[in-house]
Amino acid sequence: MAATANPQVRQQSTAQESDLLANIISILSCSSKRKSRGQADLSRPLGSTIGVPTNVMHGVSVKIGSGGGLVGLPAAWADYDPKAETVDYDLILPPVTRPPKYNPQQMRSAMDKAYTIGTPTDFKHVVHVKVDESSDTGFVGLPKEWADLLKMSNITMKDLRENPNAVMDVMEFHAKNKLKKPPPRQLDVSEEFKKAAQMRTDDPSRQFKGLKKIGEGGNGSVYFAQRITDNQHVAIKVIQRDAHANMQAVENEIALQKLSSGHPNVVGYFDTYLTSQELWVVMEYVPGGSLTTLLMYCRLSESSIAYVCREALNALASLHVENRVHRDIKSDNLLLGLKGEVKLCDFGFAAQLTSENKNRKSVVGTPYWMAPEIIKGKDYGIGVDIWSLGIMAIEMAEGEPPWIDEPPLKALFLIVTRAPPTFKDQTLWSDNFKDFISKCLQHDSALRPSSSELLQHPFITSACDPATFAEVVIQVKKAQLTAQKMKGS
Repeated sequence: MAATANPQVRQQSTAQESDLLANIISILSCSSKRKSRGQADLSRPLGSTIGVPTNVMHGVSVKIGSGGGLVGLPAAWADYDPKAETVDYDLILPPVTRPPKYNPQQMRSAMDKAYTIGTPTDFKHVVHVKVDESSDTGFVGLPKEWADLLKMSNITMKDLRENPNAVMDVMEFHAKNKLKKPPPRQLDVSEEFKKAAQMRTDDPSRQFKGLKKIGEGGNGSVYFAQRITDNQHVAIKVIQRDAHANMQAVENEIALQKLSSGHPNVVGYFDTYLTSQELWVVMEYVPGGSLTTLLMYCRLSESSIAYVCREALNALASLHVENRVHRDIKSDNLLLGLKGEVKLCDFGFAAQLTSENKNRKSVVGTPYWMAPEIIKGKDYGIGVDIWSLGIMAIEMAEGEPPWIDEPPLKALFLIVTRAPPTFKDQTLWSDNFKDFISKCLQHDSALRPSSSELLQHPFITSACDPATFAEVVIQVKKAQLTAQKMKGS
């Protein structure tokens, strides 16, 4: 991030000067060993958090001038450098802070030690952060990954106002050490899921109108409807309650959908209604349709693919930080809005990892997008979502996932026995895109980056803006409507 005035340079230069002074005084003057306990951290500009200095006692100040020579050298030490600009501190300082007489051996040792620091060169101002309570994080200038982390941290504005430096310290520590939230206990998860999966028993047909079927899922149909109270457009998944229905699985899906739906890249959840014969799961209506439908009408540019991957990774990062795994990442489960929104849906295969069950073994998902460790029956975790994302990226580039022409059994065999898939025509795509795919599709799940790490990949940073992607969605939606009219006529 470029800046004409470079506070980072000034701060680092100040740090060098402070070290220079400290090295000299620590050897030659006992009176200057005091150090302020409440000194602000100047390595990060935080605006108003530093405050105005108080109770300052000015002793000896030596620094390197613009010409490279010393400025402020005590006159008592002038023999060290005859060209230096000197100050007779005996005339301006009280006796306790005056520099001692020059000792050539001690002075040479101190200055040689100081000069090993070197003069700052080739600066690049990367981040400038300051407090701004009007922003959604309380800071402006935060790197995106830090801003996302702060939004999910439960740190309040009151915490930030009272301890802004501490907030930045713990975020920097978290980022450097890549700390992860420990999995919750199974008992806590059971209680949380029980509350999240609570259902209403009033008649849903009195709450909604204008139901129109818009899709068919594995365990129910999806309808467009309007909520009568406010005409809010919603999507309703209607699941039949019969002897074959696995109610525990349905409750798990509802709980995970509700607990995850606060993120802008996850489809919103409203309510579930329980009737004698059906379950009505009421969710946010996303008018652009699925990514699968869009791919039937057009091929996406690389920057649009990067955009969809970025939004999907944002959704996955919000799940993974809570130790949740989706297990069915594919184009069918990404819904698109008319303003460029990309939202993850269908939590039917999702699972919560716990401290007692940190990995899973159950074989779930859709074969062509399935990670090899699932097929092999090995323990697996959130890395399976990264593999599936890589397959979906190829699907966006080529219109179909690898091995789609093979029967499912043969496709599963190829996934575990062949090298990870890549593009059919390597010349069509950038090196960054190919590298992104190779990182997602590592057979060894331990080698796959996390969703948060992939958000920093150069391919992801090349994503188009939401308006550009929205235009693609709108054009495809128009083509769909035209095709439907022609079919109906």
